[in-house]
Amino acid sequence: PEIIGFSNRIAYSNAPLFPMRVYSPNRLNPIETRFIANGLCEGDGQKIHNRPEAVQLVQALKRCVEHPDYEGMSFGVICLQGYEQADIIDRMLLRELGPRVIEEREIKCGNVYSFQGDERDVMFVSMVVANECERRFNARTSEADRQQYNVAISRARDQLWLFHSVRSEDLKSGCLRRQLIEYCEEPLGILCEGSL
Repeated sequence: PEIIGFSNRIAYSNAPLFPMRVYSPNRLNPIETRFIANGLCEGDGQKIHNRPEAVQLVQALKRCVEHPDYEGMSFGVICLQGYEQADIIDRMLLRELGPRVIEEREIKCGNVYSFQGDERDVMFVSMVVANECERRFNARTSEADRQQYNVAISRARDQLWLFHSVRSEDLKSGCLRRQLIEYCEEPLGILCEGSL
């Protein structure tokens, strides 16, 4: 419910979606957030990337793969800006985990379009943008943006991790980036406890 709640808020407020799966009381914390204080954007357009955010995401994913609570689970990574970030993360994961683990855990990196109609047990989302971007980034407010964010967040079956290098208060009130950060910090209006 916590994961699908964001999609309900931004896309299905008139006809909310309900989770079809029953979860146990000892389930994973459904949403984890990580603020990357040293996040830094480089590149431009589709080649924009944030290496500090990528490094932190890869290390967290690696810890999950090695943790018994995640045994047998599949993983995905969606980058919300450009394609360079996904390429960087993909190369890091190959180096850190090796091709056998990537295949066994069905680890896939890409943008929203890479995951159309596809899900993973655990999804990692990289926001990419940072306060230190060389150029200011535009607010995400269009209908196309809303559809992309809906798809990105709803790909997770059991757990969603959000990595961001910008704070919600630094973003415009109508921006989907801000809405996502605020939602993940307090899903369904209730703070989730427990963290890996």
